Amino acid sequence: MSETPSKPPLRLTVVHSPDVRHQRRCELVDRRNVLIGRDGSWGFADTSMSRRHARLGGDPSGAWVEDLDSKNGTWINGRRVWGRGDVALPAVMRVGDTVLVAERAPLPALPAENAGGPAELPGDHPAHVKVLETIQRAAAGDTPVLLQGEPGAHTAELARYIHARSGRSGAFVVTEAPALSAARVGKAFRDAHKGTLVIDGVVELSDESQAMLAKLLHERGPTRLVAVTTEDLGGAVSAGAFRGDLHALLSRVAVSIPPLRLRLSDIKRLFVSYLGALSEGWEPELHAEVVEALLLHPWPANESELRAAARMVAETAAGATHLDIDDMADELLASVEGGLALRGARVPEQLELEVALDAERGNITEVALRLSSSRAQVYCWLARYGIDAADYRTR
Repeated sequence: MSETPSKPPLRLTVVHSPDVRHQRRCELVDRRNVLIGRDGSWGFADTSMSRRHARLGGDPSGAWVEDLDSKNGTWINGRRVWGRGDVALPAVMRVGDTVLVAERAPLPALPAENAGGPAELPGDHPAHVKVLETIQRAAAGDTPVLLQGEPGAHTAELARYIHARSGRSGAFVVTEAPALSAARVGKAFRDAHKGTLVIDGVVELSDESQAMLAKLLHERGPTRLVAVTTEDLGGAVSAGAFRGDLHALLSRVAVSIPPLRLRLSDIKRLFVSYLGALSEGWEPELHAEVVEALLLHPWPANESELRAAARMVAETAAGATHLDIDDMADELLASVEGGLALRGARVPEQLELEVALDAERGNITEVALRLSSSRAQVYCWLARYGIDAADYRTR
């Protein structure tokens, strides 16, 4: 009788905090609990925290959180927690101005020289580290590499990273599978002689092009192939849409790229790196609610969508030293609301929101407390209904 596979340990990661001592701190909290607060197990220098703010704990069967009558509340996945309750993982936790992620994952294990990931591929989530380790081992070889990920995953950056670490003297050539006839497959290999050829959307190759690609790979020429797909090649083989022998050749080094929603602890670092790349090193301080909102969005288009969000913010707020939730573009707030809704946050009717705004004279903090919500959610709802809170401050 086979044993049930054990679950990964419960891990708590500090994604954002005014206390720089705890930035990126990770700790395993299975079978015990962590007291979070200014006087807690970690002792945060966060003036928005209560001295004994909350407890988080868990075991292989689940996780729980308890708010200890804190002044500013404990927020799990965008919703305020009263008393003690179970936590659905992964969970985004905001305590004061500190944002943490609770999930089932091992501690990160990047070697010291790669702490935080390479500059072009930042992040130290264990799922990301596993990808880096695989491509670092494979980079210097000749075996084809298959990159499999959802739409918008950073396959282009990974392919270029493989080429950069390979030591190859030839060109880095990127092609799209639908445009490749059998003859063009051969030409692409010649163009990337002694270099790296990337074929994006490899499952879309015609039968003739698949046959040519299999032939060239069997010949083991000097060109390294990186194939990219967002689809299940095994499924395509079963459906008769892809050659089984070609699938076997491509799958010798298969890299499954984790979606961004499963790398929550890396999202802030990626977002800041995109801002810096877009605006000459711009690195504003992010308010905790900005970080919380970014982590709550499901990012269905992964890194490409996060980069587009950073571009949107850079166009409206570049140069600011601090980025608050109300600095975020309305389009981004509307998209973040979708993530909050997916995680179970209740969306009020427009009239309910207007009544709260009127009663609190447009004070977003008080409106959030009145609706048992966060300021980030309130700004999302304002964007949703096209309401300007300033109209209520002058009544």
